[in-house]
Amino acid sequence: PPPPPPPAAVATAAAVLRGALAGVLGLPIGRTCSDLQPTWNSEPGTGKFTMDLAKAVVPMPEDIEAQKILLGRVAAVANDFIKKDLPVVGFQMAAAEAESTFGEAMYDADFKGAGDTLSLVSIDGLCLMVNRSAGPLCASTGSVGSVEVVWVHPKKDTAVIKGKLGLKFKLVPQ
Repeated sequence: PPPPPPPAAVATAAAVLRGALAGVLGLPIGRTCSDLQPTWNSEPGTGKFTMDLAKAVVPMPEDIEAQKILLGRVAAVANDFIKKDLPVVGFQMAAAEAESTFGEAMYDADFKGAGDTLSLVSIDGLCLMVNRSAGPLCASTGSVGSVEVVWVHPKKDTAVIKGKLGLKFKLVPQ
């Protein structure tokens, strides 16, 4: 069976972080991120996803300390959006209409299609994406509290493996 959907705050934080990463690194948000990995099952309040860096305008440095600085900037941008307490809007849209309106901007890198209707999430000025887990979302970004980026690959001294950035985060309650 598939894992349970993420808690609302984890799903919302992931959407905010994806938008922040795309903005800081100059990446298109569509077709660059993996689906959210269910780390919340073993480590409550966490989530993890990867982002393909092939189209990044700002290159990810090789030096781990420089990577940590850049990922700290991503967390700061994400937390700024969280503090703005922006509405998180979930809605359904016919897949054909969504594709004609938004192109592939809303799809994860590995999204293969989900039938005739898509469950979408939008945070104005930040992101539009398919809510693949179809789980709950917070009503606004402020409900997340704040986020901290905590992950560097455990077996290598880097956050980037084969051109993909692995990002693990945890929620920091306010």
